[in-house]
Amino acid sequence: MDNLFCPYPYTNLYYRGRNHPRGHRVKVCCDAVEDITANSLQQAIKERHTHPYWQNLKDTFNKNEWPTACRKCKTQEEKQQTSHRQMAIKTYEEKFGQLDSEELVHEKLGTTPSVISLDVRPNNKCNLMCRMCTPVDSSLIAEHAGESQTLVELYGERDIADGLEPPEFEVPDKELLKDVNNIRMLGGEPTLDENCLALLDKMIELGKGPEVHISITTNGTNARKSFLDRIKHFNTNLRFSIDGYGPYYEYVRTYGNWNKLTKNIDRLAPHAARMGANFVLQMYNVFGVGEYALWIDKMYEKYPNWNQPTFAIPLEWPQGFDIGFLTSEHRKQLAEELNTIEQQVHHPNTIKFIRQCVNWILTREVPTHLVPQQSFQQLTLAMDKQRSTDLIKLDERFREYIK
Repeated sequence: MDNLFCPYPYTNLYYRGRNHPRGHRVKVCCDAVEDITANSLQQAIKERHTHPYWQNLKDTFNKNEWPTACRKCKTQEEKQQTSHRQMAIKTYEEKFGQLDSEELVHEKLGTTPSVISLDVRPNNKCNLMCRMCTPVDSSLIAEHAGESQTLVELYGERDIADGLEPPEFEVPDKELLKDVNNIRMLGGEPTLDENCLALLDKMIELGKGPEVHISITTNGTNARKSFLDRIKHFNTNLRFSIDGYGPYYEYVRTYGNWNKLTKNIDRLAPHAARMGANFVLQMYNVFGVGEYALWIDKMYEKYPNWNQPTFAIPLEWPQGFDIGFLTSEHRKQLAEELNTIEQQVHHPNTIKFIRQCVNWILTREVPTHLVPQQSFQQLTLAMDKQRSTDLIKLDERFREYIK
């Protein structure tokens, strides 16, 4: 068996603020399926070497076994896919050299290493209502969820209540941040979240610069000077959440404006070391994926720093939005359309993206254990009524799914 060691239990921390009776969520990384709670990010950092959660991860890896919290990486590696664990080893190797055992961690970083990487999601403040999002991830969804009983049943009253009362957040003391050289920020919308901005300010006060990698997943609606002035200090990677081209983008991400988005990318580009787009493949954008691929291909040509690949990640929730519900005829049509478009694009990453889409379109199966409250027709009609939108205007083929 290969060495299963992972450096993250020694160096990484995921923190998600949530107004929940149990406190804020803390875990080893975003892919971990088990978490603990803390009252603050400062507390979470301080308890990394004392809480049993962290020691159990280390002990299990040191026995060359998979911790139960890490079954997502286990599944990926069994399928010969690159896991978060493997990427972590590769990333740290570039900075510290080989770091694939506890002995090497202790030798290079000390027996009680400081936090090196943070994944921070302070609250749900957001200015969009994306259809696959939830009240705990979008304050706007939380605010309007009560307008539809269908959506109340989808989200649940507990999550709506949590979303309406964002948690308090305090930036940790400088001493706890002095060795951090990698910060990942998500929301909500982190560029509008004063908590994320305050964390960047604290890093600037520490005298940090390009040696610190900042990765921000953003909807691209904020290109204010105050934000640009902050990110220019660091080695910044902007990952734009863009789930469609033009009208598909505006439909999926309610209140998003395509023209404003593209102008904002122009403003943000000079201040970012790397850029790219995240794409969640779903029923609402699958008929426009060809146009999206053509657009992505142009972005690689337009911006030298648009150098991050876009992956076709199939949506899993709500179930009704899963492309597993595509008819056989529509799967065939889409595969043919995308195979034709593949001949028109140039960048290798675009070609990979198209092939991923075709593969998912042809092989994705209908979800098992269907939940009635998540049906495509029911949710689409409820959201269209709430948001004054009309899915059929995107593509007539949707009529087959709205009967």
